[in-house]
Amino acid sequence: MAAYVGLNPKKDFTWVTDPKAAPLELFSQGKLDAYLALPPEPQELHARGVGHPIVRTATDRPGRNIFGCVLAGNRKYVARHPVATKDG
Repeated sequence: MAAYVGLNPKKDFTWVTDPKAAPLELFSQGKLDAYLALPPEPQELHARGVGHPIVRTATDRPGRNIFGCVLAGNRKYVARHPVATKDG
């Protein structure tokens, strides 16, 4: 993502990858400039009113055209067991 906007991830960032450092809390305290979050962390940050999204992979390019979660099922199985294949 960084290279996509002209940044060099090896030179332009200091990465905090140790979970013991509690990067979510450091970001919440303003000690980190950015945080790469995966669910449920973005929802938690939003609920706490912390930060704002820079990239939303579900709606922003190039990710909006990529289907990360795909479910495939046998037509007969799905027809016989609709509850087992119910969304949500």
